[in-house]
This record gives sequence, structure tokens and C-alpha cells, in this order.
Amino acid sequence: MEKGSSHVPDMGTVRKSLNAQTQNLFAAGFLTRPVQQGKKIHPVVQRNCTNASLVSCDRDTEPDMCKVLVVEDEIFVAIEIEHVVEELGYSAIGIAADHRTAMDLAPDADIALVDLNLRDGATGPEIGRALADKHGITVLFMTANPSQISEGVPGTLGVLSKPVADDELKQAIHYARACHNKAVAVPPKRLQLFALQPSHIN
Repeated sequence: MEKGSSHVPDMGTVRKSLNAQTQNLFAAGFLTRPVQQGKKIHPVVQRNCTNASLVSCDRDTEPDMCKVLVVEDEIFVAIEIEHVVEELGYSAIGIAADHRTAMDLAPDADIALVDLNLRDGATGPEIGRALADKHGITVLFMTANPSQISEGVPGTLGVLSKPVADDELKQAIHYARACHNKAVAVPPKRLQLFALQPSHIN
């Protein structure tokens, strides 16, 4: 390179490198979630919720502080979801990129937002069912491949197709929270609700 010349790196290359480094830190357990941002509480709107895991949301916490688990292996996507969760005034309890981590975090969660294809394979449906059946968690799937669970997953709420805008994600979280509390809410228009009743409810 000639003296005095400057090299401007390609931003795509820089972004890929940063993502790879961040994924390594995430996998090693050095990253959890971002610093909590300002909180906003939004009202719940109306509609009966009959297809969710219906368990009281106030386990060891105030109703407006429902605990949300993010099951997602793309770290930047997971961090953005947690940011939205905390903007609503809820508590983002952690990110799980695989089945084992999801089960480790499950006892602290009320709601789970679950991707289908994770670090350990297409384990999302199995994770979602276990979270609902064993821990009474209200599970909402978020995926770019909703056809993978077109028949539904027993005990879970439904599936929202990615990409998801922040406002739509907020509405989906509110809906999950309302269903968790046996309340009423309006689901996002693109949320595909499962017709299956929760397997742990008689």
C-alpha cells in the first residue's frame, strides 16, 4: 500500500466478522443480554385466548413483569427481541440457543419466544412442547419456516413468521401474556394460532 493511502474495509465483511466473534462469545457463555432500556407499559386489547398454556403470570413477580425466555441461536436477532421485551417493561431472563440451555432457563420463565432451527438442529418444536408441558410456559414460535409446524405443536400458542416488525412483536408478546393470565387480547394479524388444546390442561 502506498504511503498516505487509506483502506476502507467492506462493511459487509466487517459485519460478518463481528457477527462471528459475537456468536463465539455467546456460545462460550460470555454474552447474555443487553443493558435494560427504558420501559413502556402498553394496554392489553381484547379477544379470548383459549389455545395457550394458561398459568398465572405472577410467579414471584408483579403482573407487569412477566418473565420472557428467548430461544434463538442468532445472537443479534435474540438481542433485538430482548430489547423489545424490556421496552414493554417485561423481564428478559436470558437467551437459549439450544435445548439444554432452554431447559436450564425454563424454571424462571412465564413466556417463551422460540425459533425452530437452533444450534442443535430443528429442536424448536420439541423445546416448545417441553416448555409448555413440563413448566407451564406460554410458548409462541417465531420462524422464517412456519410450514415446519403447520400442524401445530400441542400445548403451544401459535407461530409468527419472520421477519417480524417491532410493533408486531410487541403485540404478539402482549397477546401471549394475556393468554398466560387467562385474559383477553387481539393476536397480530399474521399470527397463526394452533387449534390444539394444551396437553397439560384437562
